[in-house]
Amino acid sequence: MLFGYQPDPHFNLYGGGVYQTVKGKVSLRGNSMSVFNCYDANFKENSAVGWLAGFAYQIPEITLKAAVTYRSEIKHQMDAQETIFGQPMAFTTPADTEITTTQSVNLDFQTGVYKDTVAYLNARWVNWKKFKIRPTQFGSLTELPTAELSQGLYSDGFNLDDYQKDQWSATLGLGHQFTEKWSASTNVSWDSGTGDPATVLNPTKGGWGLGVGVQYNPAPNYFVAGGIKYFWIGDATAQDGTYYIPVTGASEIAQQADYSDNHALGYGLKIGYRF
Repeated sequence: MLFGYQPDPHFNLYGGGVYQTVKGKVSLRGNSMSVFNCYDANFKENSAVGWLAGFAYQIPEITLKAAVTYRSEIKHQMDAQETIFGQPMAFTTPADTEITTTQSVNLDFQTGVYKDTVAYLNARWVNWKKFKIRPTQFGSLTELPTAELSQGLYSDGFNLDDYQKDQWSATLGLGHQFTEKWSASTNVSWDSGTGDPATVLNPTKGGWGLGVGVQYNPAPNYFVAGGIKYFWIGDATAQDGTYYIPVTGASEIAQQADYSDNHALGYGLKIGYRF
């Protein structure tokens, strides 16, 4: 829910609350998971609140619009039901798992470049480097092998999931209005990814995308838009959570698989009504 204030024809200030729900399920399988083979975790749905705020600037005469939006991180306390080989885990005192979804900043910009044509840019930063998932029992179990591997030098365990770097992404495009009812756009996008080697639960390293879209305005107050986009997903080496243990060769041992030459296809449909 957003609320805005426009002090003059050019500036807009806006902000509001965010209500977010999170749930999840993970199953680890295979000999490469070592003592964590047949580990399962079911994260019951949890809700929490956050906020976002931003400001925008516009010059309607040249179709210029610019906006910067900040979205806060949101902390969840989740009840994770953990089992291994189908049996409940009890390595330590049961406690909720804290998961904090990421803060982010969006920059949106568009401007007219010639008759009935606009250029637009969207840039985004996501603070994935601070994100982690470490269920209580899983974290306790990880302390045993890390202490053994490091000969007692390191016994803090590791996370079920985390990321090495923040994510940066950008989309650059052109839109053209052919008639009062029909318009189309095309764009190219780039994504930095969150590091390589990458987590086994998200074995990608950014990539590139190319998209096209069409919008139909049957009347001035509503529209129907659709688009399709092809993604070239960046190559990555997947690793488990032991990569940073202070033991010579730990990073190489943690590598699980190589992913390359992957792609994805996305499509969407949007109906909008103005009032």
